[in-house]
Amino acid sequence: MIRKTLLLLLLALPAQAEVVLDEIKANLEDAQKKVETARKQIVELEENDHKLKENLQELETDLNKKLEEQREAKETFNDYAQKLSATGSARKEFERSLLKDRQELDLVVRDIQMVEKKLDALNAAKKALEESIDISEDNLSKMNGRTGSWQKNRDHIQAELNEVDKDILDLEKQREAQQKLRLENQQALNKWKKTLDTQETTYQKLDSRYRQAVREAEKKAKAR
Repeated sequence: MIRKTLLLLLLALPAQAEVVLDEIKANLEDAQKKVETARKQIVELEENDHKLKENLQELETDLNKKLEEQREAKETFNDYAQKLSATGSARKEFERSLLKDRQELDLVVRDIQMVEKKLDALNAAKKALEESIDISEDNLSKMNGRTGSWQKNRDHIQAELNEVDKDILDLEKQREAQQKLRLENQQALNKWKKTLDTQETTYQKLDSRYRQAVREAEKKAKAR
């Protein structure tokens, strides 16, 4: 009914008024299409922003786990390094003690050969030194076993620590890339929001102008 009325009014209007109404209507339809396009872009960008936000949260969680693994690995590594350092000092002490005992044993053996009168005392000293050597060698052997085990554990942890460091570096790069994408997406989103505001304003102005022209056309038609 409204379209028929508008058609009658348009037929009653002068040719110049019809051109103005057609132009306004065309601009109005174009503005409406632009508004719909802007709204569609905003919906897509908001969905993309939500996905990027979820990706960033997952990366943050993975990064925190890797940082915790790194911290634990470093603590364990430092513990083994301290044990190895302490073992190295103790080993050197045993080696010095062993060397000293062996040197003294050589002197004692020579003294036994030279001085028969001191044979009993020197034999006792010999026995004591031999026992000391046995103890030192046994301790040194055990120390070597522990040192090898700790060295192996430390090397294993070092390899794991290297992997953790690599994972952390990769995650940090991914996080930076996601943050960059999200920033670009937000910039595009803001741009389209501004475009939507502009298009809606243009649409409202054109719609108001169109309605005003129709009302003026109706008035002129009634006046005739």
